[in-house]
Amino acid sequence: MKPKIEDIIKIIDRAIKNYSVKPIKIQDKVYNLHIFSKDEDINLFEGFLFSEVKEKSELSYLTSRYRAPVSGYVPRLCLLVYNDQILIKDYRRNKLIRKTIEKINQPFISKLNKALSEPNENNFNKLFDRTDIIEEFYILYKKSRDFLLKNIKGISGEERREEFVDNFMMQMLTLWYLQERGFFNNDTSYLITKFKELEQKKLFNGFNNYYAFLTYFFDKIGNHLNNQYYEDKIVGKVVVVGPAIFLNGEHDSKAISIPDKCFYKEEFLITTQPKKVSDEVPLLNLFESKDWTEGNIDEFVLGAIYEKLITYMERKRLGAYYTPEEITSYICKNTIEPYLIDRINEKFDKNFESIDQIIEDEKNKKILSCLFAQLKEIKILDPAVGSAHFLESAINVLVSIYEKIWNKTKELGIKRGLDIIAADEHGRIKTINLLEISDEEQFKLYVKFFIILSKNIYGVDINPSALKVAKARLFLTLAKHFDIHKNYFIRFPNVHFNLREGNSLIGYVQLEKEQERVKGQLALDLFVKKEEATYVSEAIKIVTELKEYLIETANALGINGNIVKEIEELNKILSKKGVKWNDFEFVLRTKEKLIRILTASLNSQYARPLNELLNQITELFNHKLDEKFAKEYNIDLGELKKIKTFHWVFEFPEVFLNRKGFDVVVGNPPYGGNIHVIEIKLVDKCEISKPNIAKAFILRGYDLTGKKGYMSLLSPKSLTYASDWFNLRKFLISELLEIYDVKEAFKDVLLEQVFFISKRGSKVNYYLAKDFFREDAPIKINKGKIEDTLLCDLTNRDFKIVENIKKEYSLAELIHTWRGLPFQRYIDEVEGDEEIIIGKNIGLYTLKNDLPRIKLRNVLRKFDKNIKNLKKPKLVFQNIVAFISQPVHHIKVMGTYEDKGRITLDTVNNIELKVNDVSPLFFLGLMNSVFFNWLLHRVAFNRAVRTMHLDNYALRKIPIPPINKETITNIESLVKDLLINGYSAKKYFMIEDMVLQLYEINLEDMPTDYIIIRNFYKNAQGVEDIS
Repeated sequence: MKPKIEDIIKIIDRAIKNYSVKPIKIQDKVYNLHIFSKDEDINLFEGFLFSEVKEKSELSYLTSRYRAPVSGYVPRLCLLVYNDQILIKDYRRNKLIRKTIEKINQPFISKLNKALSEPNENNFNKLFDRTDIIEEFYILYKKSRDFLLKNIKGISGEERREEFVDNFMMQMLTLWYLQERGFFNNDTSYLITKFKELEQKKLFNGFNNYYAFLTYFFDKIGNHLNNQYYEDKIVGKVVVVGPAIFLNGEHDSKAISIPDKCFYKEEFLITTQPKKVSDEVPLLNLFESKDWTEGNIDEFVLGAIYEKLITYMERKRLGAYYTPEEITSYICKNTIEPYLIDRINEKFDKNFESIDQIIEDEKNKKILSCLFAQLKEIKILDPAVGSAHFLESAINVLVSIYEKIWNKTKELGIKRGLDIIAADEHGRIKTINLLEISDEEQFKLYVKFFIILSKNIYGVDINPSALKVAKARLFLTLAKHFDIHKNYFIRFPNVHFNLREGNSLIGYVQLEKEQERVKGQLALDLFVKKEEATYVSEAIKIVTELKEYLIETANALGINGNIVKEIEELNKILSKKGVKWNDFEFVLRTKEKLIRILTASLNSQYARPLNELLNQITELFNHKLDEKFAKEYNIDLGELKKIKTFHWVFEFPEVFLNRKGFDVVVGNPPYGGNIHVIEIKLVDKCEISKPNIAKAFILRGYDLTGKKGYMSLLSPKSLTYASDWFNLRKFLISELLEIYDVKEAFKDVLLEQVFFISKRGSKVNYYLAKDFFREDAPIKINKGKIEDTLLCDLTNRDFKIVENIKKEYSLAELIHTWRGLPFQRYIDEVEGDEEIIIGKNIGLYTLKNDLPRIKLRNVLRKFDKNIKNLKKPKLVFQNIVAFISQPVHHIKVMGTYEDKGRITLDTVNNIELKVNDVSPLFFLGLMNSVFFNWLLHRVAFNRAVRTMHLDNYALRKIPIPPINKETITNIESLVKDLLINGYSAKKYFMIEDMVLQLYEINLEDMPTDYIIIRNFYKNAQGVEDIS
């Protein structure tokens, strides 16, 4: 049953009725604020503002322009009922959701009710989280996909059929989004209207089915690029969108047929839970059931769905997964903004701490102009761009800053200074004064098209399917601002989105003279000893109509030299067998000039031939670079072609010629894919001890980041603590600014992850760290005190305890551990002649009964020395550290004393002492304690939840304070008692208290989770409950 407006009003009224009410005035109107939080110490009283709104101007002000105060009576959430919609604004986090009431489902009502009746950050986050929308929609999407796959005809091969259907659904999804913005005959239900016309025999032109009409429609809106609109009796008046969204160009549409039942069924609005819907889901019914232009579905959600459409096996192979929006937004904001702040502070000798501070400084109007200039030139890269999720977040950050500058400049009465140089559709260069634009959507459209997409953002990916999605997504970020009812228009050619296909890890990065080469960096050295003249072929040709335009535009843009002659000169360089360094620099300078001309010409008829010319030059010279690269690194050229190359300096000369790299590098690079032997060979800045593509991307990201630039990448959490990441940690730490633990933030991915932010050339002696999803402030950690683990998941209380430990030794200085033997296949319960200890036999101060037996005679010769080493009394512990989720996350190291010299399996860690004046039983008591486990989990494993091993590498991270003989004797005595008489909670916790005394820690200073774990084990019935 569809919810009604009065139903939603009742739900909200019921949830907020018990809160006290305070009237507040906003723009001369009084609203009731329902107070749910009172903090008199800081004078902050937060509440819910709920109102029915009649006027669009009031709605616009409350959702777009109103800024809640930072103290006093403050609306945290604003809930507005307007026409048939509800809008909810979180003023603190600046987030807005808008929903058509009849399309609201029960899960959303539950989230809304929870947020209002139990107001806290977690419930607010869930209210605005769109993960469930994506998942619900995708369930239906898959059903519709399977329905199409079952019925489509004319494509042979399952893989090709799946690729076609995935691409077809993506482009239909995009077209639906555009139709709701009035792109097609000003009909927001255009696709269904045309289906019904066909069904009612109103569409004449010999269309046998709806797909035949769609093929005709696609051609008209995709290929008629000389006009803004196409119009005929069949399609009506439709906007020409260009080829960017049409992803199935390689298939012969005439041979393909899709029955009408796959598209639409009358009166079939999907309102039930997705899992209960039948398997036959027509495509247009699926789209009709959701909010689009201003509701649930926007380019972020589309991007998430697009990414899910990259097949599971492809994601698994590449290790690529969708990054939550909250993370991408934070990373982009906290790299882009600091970079810009640095440049302004540097230029004006200031100490601004935020973009808002810069913009609000009215004393120096030059600063605004300078910030705009810096913003226009910033270069942002995602080297594993996928479906462009990070770039989407970067665009939002950039647009926000552009808009703040625009508004402030107008407020100050400044008339000039925010200019864009661009060509009109006829190619005439003109200056666009952004301050003369009054419409916000037009401003955003121009800024995105002429600056951000063409000059600010860049992406590379090895997966061509992902790049198709990325291009369609960036198309959508423009289309959302287009309004056919207004007098501005941007044509949408499929050119010069700075997205490239290639292997980010393989290829030249910089162009350096031989004597300037940086060790470990792939720099291009193109010196040749002899120059042999060859026949000059005209491989690069300039179409006649382009020559005059190139000369005129170069002059208008102030570009020196004769651009046409320089392009013709490239043919001579191509014809040489060897290319000099100066020749190649000339090629790059010429290409850079062409890119400047193309950037200014994107809205003109010359955009496509210019782009084709640039692509031709790139392809020809890339072949030469591949040959040079293969020879320099002794790689077979054929093998190199298979794994692809990407020569950064040549693809993006505007980035590398003068600035030597990107200003900001962000992304979530693949983590699980195997790194190719060639990639290991080439990424050699520090040793990669295990083949891991995530490490290679971090190193390549470093090379791609320019001087004073910022880099922020996601990484497996093992970056922070694992032994095989040690060299990379040492490499990164000097320039590290922040590191955040995001846990298992990726649905269907068990891997724990972190992300870090670093700044090239940084001299800061500390970094900030915390659990990203926790509300408390990050901890400042002194780099000088970091011996290995990059701590990032500690509370302030945790950190104070760790920081204040008086370290005399590391545990690995006092004891040595080694694993048992790989004898699994020799275990024989019937004929075995000797007991063997395996990991699961070990409990807390005990060996469990019925040890397995082994045929020792089968292995004596091969393992004789190893067996003798085990034939002595020793401590034995489980090698795999047990992770336990209840009552709170913690680990449990369990060991006992083994005095019979038994053999152990490799699931056991054996421990012997390196010192003579301490009893092994002291270390047994220490390592079995709750506090030791608490400390080990934090400083050795950074509170990981996945596989942890009790090895020497972990033990060397454990600080041991000065030990006195009395403590040793007392703990030894209690441990002896536990070994002889069995577990006793009283004696176990006597040892626990002695361990705390050893570390000079008061119980009341320990954090809550330690107290919970301690009480949990204290209340256990016996050793079986805690082993």
